[in-house]
Amino acid sequence: MEALGGDKRWFDRFLAQHIAVAYFFLAALMYTISPRMAYHFSECVERHLPAPAVAVEYYTKGDLYMFDEFQTNQVPNSRRPKVDNLYDVFINIRDDEGEH
Repeated sequence: MEALGGDKRWFDRFLAQHIAVAYFFLAALMYTISPRMAYHFSECVERHLPAPAVAVEYYTKGDLYMFDEFQTNQVPNSRRPKVDNLYDVFINIRDDEGEH
């Protein structure tokens, strides 16, 4: 957002920071009431948000030779994970870490 000029106005920064704090306390309150509800809420947010550009580039573009060579659980050139939303990014990170 900063690259798009979202940090230029004081009010925008103020609003973003306070919404982040309110979101944290909302999530913490939801977790104390019902962990299942809090996890479901987090999944809904993650499925709604788009994948960051850096994650899309990492998993889909460039020279993927080394990427395939390190994926030893599957046949090379068969693993092209989908990167449609933030939840997919977290799943791909989990799968990558499971390879180690």
